[in-house]
Amino acid sequence: MAKTKIVDQWLTKSSEDLRFAKAALGLEEKFYAHIVFQCQQSVEKAIKGYLSFHKIAFSKTHDIGALLSYVQTVDAELARMLGKTEILSKFAVSIRYPASHGEEILITKIIADDCIALAEATFIEISSRLK
Repeated sequence: MAKTKIVDQWLTKSSEDLRFAKAALGLEEKFYAHIVFQCQQSVEKAIKGYLSFHKIAFSKTHDIGALLSYVQTVDAELARMLGKTEILSKFAVSIRYPASHGEEILITKIIADDCIALAEATFIEISSRLK
């Protein structure tokens, strides 16, 4: 299979989100929530690029677990490898708004670092499979 324009666009957006997250890491602590959001976005977009490459239709979702269920239909090993990225789904929407129910999620530098590592590993793994 050859990469299409939409696959390249998904991967470009994923890369931009990851680069932004890494650049923001050196900023103030108050930006850690933005960093983990960008990591979630990077992973989501990389997976959507992978699915587009394989011509798998997917629903409009920010839920990485749901996206991985589509990946499972193409490559069960990859879906298993990326399983730990599901934790990023909690950073997709709720972290962007004030907590209305329950506690706010406290994001530390360690969490931000871990999210960047997950997003980077995901981007590299998916990109390597789409050549």
